[in-house]
Amino acid sequence: MKVDDAAAGLDAVARVRSDLADRARWSLLRHAAFGIVMGGIVAGWALPGRWPLVVVGLCLAATALIAARDRQRDGMFISGYQRGKTRPVTLTIIVVSLSALFAAVFLRSRMGLVWAPALLGLMTFAFSTGASIIWEKRYRSQLVEQDH
Repeated sequence: MKVDDAAAGLDAVARVRSDLADRARWSLLRHAAFGIVMGGIVAGWALPGRWPLVVVGLCLAATALIAARDRQRDGMFISGYQRGKTRPVTLTIIVVSLSALFAAVFLRSRMGLVWAPALLGLMTFAFSTGASIIWEKRYRSQLVEQDH
């Protein structure tokens, strides 16, 4: 391989990454859909009987619909489990959401605060929506930075 061929190949990769970074933009509604799923799982524990399991099932189905919609609209679904700048955001989302879920279960079942899961679900929704926006910005930044 010649130096010119290698340089042309690297330029092509840089253009593809730049195009991907341009396409990797989601609407506020898309970010909110992620927040609804995460907050819904936490808030679902406020419901009586087996309804929490129904809510989890609905949230899993919503996740599949979000992925299908992303593939249809963008031609791809980008998993949140990436190396690099996005990983700390993903891990933070997981830790905060699980903490909220455990707190919701504890406050409802041990303390009798039946409203706590709903409040924690709203908080998780807001946090996850914002974190999704941050994740997208870091992902796009990471794509562009790898060009250099």
